[in-house]
Amino acid sequence: MKRFANPLLTLVAAAFLFSSIISPALSAGITTTNPSAASRLETNGNIVPSFALIPYLSQLQSGGAATYGSWTLATVTNAAGTTVTAGNMVGVLETRTGAAAVSDTTDTAANIIGAIPNATIGSQALWEIQNQNTGLLTLVAGASVTLAGQTVVPINQTWIGQINVATGNIGSATVTNQGAGYSTAPTVTIAGGSCSGVTATATVSPGTNYVSGITITAAGSACATPSLVTCTIGAPTNAGPTIQATCTANVVPTNVTITGYNTVPQASLPTTQYTSIATGNGTMAAGQMTGANYVILDTSGATALTTRTAAQLFADTPNAFVGLSWIFRTRNSNAGTLTYTGGTGVTFTTVGSANTIITQAWRDHQCVFASATTVTCTNIGAGTAASF
Repeated sequence: MKRFANPLLTLVAAAFLFSSIISPALSAGITTTNPSAASRLETNGNIVPSFALIPYLSQLQSGGAATYGSWTLATVTNAAGTTVTAGNMVGVLETRTGAAAVSDTTDTAANIIGAIPNATIGSQALWEIQNQNTGLLTLVAGASVTLAGQTVVPINQTWIGQINVATGNIGSATVTNQGAGYSTAPTVTIAGGSCSGVTATATVSPGTNYVSGITITAAGSACATPSLVTCTIGAPTNAGPTIQATCTANVVPTNVTITGYNTVPQASLPTTQYTSIATGNGTMAAGQMTGANYVILDTSGATALTTRTAAQLFADTPNAFVGLSWIFRTRNSNAGTLTYTGGTGVTFTTVGSANTIITQAWRDHQCVFASATTVTCTNIGAGTAASF
């Protein structure tokens, strides 16, 4: 285990050790399931939920490896966005460096599945990223990959993605009993297991009375439970002794879901922050709108301000996460009305004149990160200088 010289991974493992002390059930090997509504509080701060990672962290604790093979280390260094190969994802502790704010795309589901030995529907793997870029790392889904949970990795934070082989299609069907009494090709029905859109035809060779093969004409999609997939061949049509043919359908995994968790709880923001603008209009500087639970901007020399972009505001906020909200108050000490223009991805909403503050007055907005690139600031009140 010396190869895991990773402080944040050590922190995660330590957290598991603590949880195993206070929860004897976990150390007893009880299978965990999705949490109740009450226990979902664990994910509100983007902490890795125990139900998702206990099986893997347990192996790390005991000096083992992931169930599909050994952990490896990889470094991805690229100034621009890149496609992360399956070999740098499955069972990999990845260090991402060399970029500012950047978006990386996962490999295709087909390649990810191919990197998991003997992958079937329900197979799982882990992918860890440590973001050592100077800006946010945003993950983008490759072909047939679905991203869920946290998809933005803050600076100097570690992210863990739970890779799950989610669904597949019908790759082939096998005749298990050729039957007897078939003068024409019977129908073939493949259903169940959540599969949809599957069609197939049977073959009865000339001069024979049995089913010799099945051809898949449409592989379908969304097959999630292979054990529940059924294959049925229609009844024989000849008179006399007959035997109904039987078959089985084979599910091939095709789709992957990756659920991301930021492994370090979001740091608490300072309670308040005060800044002022004495001269000039234009685009606001970093820290004039973000950085605390209650941000106050006092302007005595600007009557037209444009906010930074939503992506910049996200990057300006320590350990920002989607859903984070704060109060932004503007105090206008100018002789005229102050008007805000939202930068890219920033919207001021509700209660008319939400983005203007008359002279010698204040206005409050509740701002929230709807995503890493969108901010909504809702007008929640205003007052005059007497209540500054």
